[in-house]
Amino acid sequence: MNSPGLRVLADWLAWGGARIGRPGQIGLALAMLGVAACVYLVEPMQLEIESTRARADRLAKQPPPPPREVADQAWMASLPLRHAGHAYLARLFAAAEKAGLELEEGRYRETRDADSGLTRLSISLPVNGEYRAIRAFLAHALEKEPSLALEGARLTRESIGDSEIRAELRLVLFLAGGA
Repeated sequence: MNSPGLRVLADWLAWGGARIGRPGQIGLALAMLGVAACVYLVEPMQLEIESTRARADRLAKQPPPPPREVADQAWMASLPLRHAGHAYLARLFAAAEKAGLELEEGRYRETRDADSGLTRLSISLPVNGEYRAIRAFLAHALEKEPSLALEGARLTRESIGDSEIRAELRLVLFLAGGA
């Protein structure tokens, strides 16, 4: 300590430390630790709480979602009718061929739920083609028909260098009119 001011400060701290004793030093250290915790932990948490409250206030001002029954009825009303399922299959197969995919024999199974009035048309569609064409076909099909869902897909190729992929696409088309 070359500076006289630092020497005076060090002397003053040594005198104050000796004056308050070991319990006082521990208390002072804990008080300083508490101030540091407040600055580095509590204040950021307070800011996060305020941000969360503001977000909750914004969400509370939004109108509530429609009841589940109303949403289900609206969804059911938007579904194509059951008799349109076979026409949709023909359009789906034509779209796959147009995308440059080689179709094998596709299979489908229709399941009806009498309680809900919902018909589920499960479609198994084996195709061969490039990955990009398969992906583009799926994106197009799912975009064009909101009641169509991709249930699963299995992609295989003979070797890593092949650009040709064999895909087993499992799609589900939901239709209105189960009876």
